[in-house]
Amino acid sequence: MKSRRDKAVPEPATAAGGRIPAMRNPAMVVSLVASLCSAVIPAIAQLTIDDFAVVQSLNHSTINAGSVSEVSGAGILGGVRMIRLTQGASAGSLSGTVSAGVLTMSTTTLGDLEVWWDGVDDDGFTPAGLGGIDLTGGGSFDHFLLDVTANSLPGDLMRLQIWINGGDRCETQFAMPVGLVVVPFANFSTCTGAATAASASQNAGAVFLRTVLRPGAWSFTLGAVQTTPVSLLDFTVE
Repeated sequence: MKSRRDKAVPEPATAAGGRIPAMRNPAMVVSLVASLCSAVIPAIAQLTIDDFAVVQSLNHSTINAGSVSEVSGAGILGGVRMIRLTQGASAGSLSGTVSAGVLTMSTTTLGDLEVWWDGVDDDGFTPAGLGGIDLTGGGSFDHFLLDVTANSLPGDLMRLQIWINGGDRCETQFAMPVGLVVVPFANFSTCTGAATAASASQNAGAVFLRTVLRPGAWSFTLGAVQTTPVSLLDFTVE
């Protein structure tokens, strides 16, 4: 780890009177339960942005300055994760840590908390570093899924950006209440240059998650970030 500063189920059959007849054959019941328990459900396809298995720690308390930390490893899109903390003119502290599969970011003062994935090990931001990764998995996925495990200000907005072509980007803003937060690609409607929501999600050069400058205490913890299909499990019981 490196760090640097300043950078329809059918209705069951019913008997007369509307009652459902009981199944009176115990052996049949046991067989049915065994069959259901042994059924194999296919794994859900997904693209992992970060499973936060690689640990990281960064703290900052210098006004009008910033610090950056970089780690590399498996379970990270492009193999590299960057965290940057930027403090305003007021005293206080900011922190960004990754441990036990959770990202925790917090601030006690005016500051900006950022994490991005650009695939380049250079202590900076390379907007085309991922080389055009298809976040849709060939059209199978249509949203980001963020596992928010805690948030002291759940109504406050976060900003998620997808960079393309080395300089253009599309972004969206969203709240992060505790639970699974869905951010559809179609919501990335604020774009620059030639970027569109479709082109950005299919040719990503970098993915960037950030707060905006804010006063006062605020913190959140985030589990895995992925891109997935809208219907995570689609099957019909007949």
